[in-house]
Amino acid sequence: MKILALGDSLFCTAFKLGGLPDVIPVELKEENVKAAMNSIGEGIGMVILQDKAFNLLHSKDKRAVENSTEPLFVIISLEGDEEAVEPIKAMVKRALGIEMK
Repeated sequence: MKILALGDSLFCTAFKLGGLPDVIPVELKEENVKAAMNSIGEGIGMVILQDKAFNLLHSKDKRAVENSTEPLFVIISLEGDEEAVEPIKAMVKRALGIEMK
């Protein structure tokens, strides 16, 4: 399964430089983010989604992202938000059934 990063050009460039070949850079507008998410194909196991892109979605779409296990969506920030650690632990527990310490 592949890992894909989805966010603005800076976000995607950071992941590309880190060795992740599959990225979808989008202009941060709701319709662009939604269209990019709808274009995610088979074989993608994890989508690293920029928090700014996630925040543009309607609450229904946010719930769908949060509850998805295939692909698993991991929402992160380039700003290094300390509060994001707990939600990532919860996502891993939900998707894999194991708890990170």
